[in-house]
Amino acid sequence: MFFSILTITLGGNCIMSEINIEIGKRIRSFRRMRHLTLDRLSASISKSPATLSKYEKGEIAIDVETLYE
Repeated sequence: MFFSILTITLGGNCIMSEINIEIGKRIRSFRRMRHLTLDRLSASISKSPATLSKYEKGEIAIDVETLYE
C-alpha cells in the first residue's frame, strides 16, 4: 500500500519539502558510505536510478515501504 504525505505549509515554509530534502541527504549518505552506485541501490529497492536520484535531491517524497526496504 502506498503511503502518501500531504504537504503542510506554515508561514509560507513548506515543511514537507524540508523533510524530503533531509531524508534525501541521508539516503545519499547511506549509499555513499556503502560505496553503492545509484544503479545498484535502485535495483535493490526496485526503483529506477532517476527515481532514486529524485529521492536524494528531495524532489519527490519516498513512501514508507520503499524507505523500509
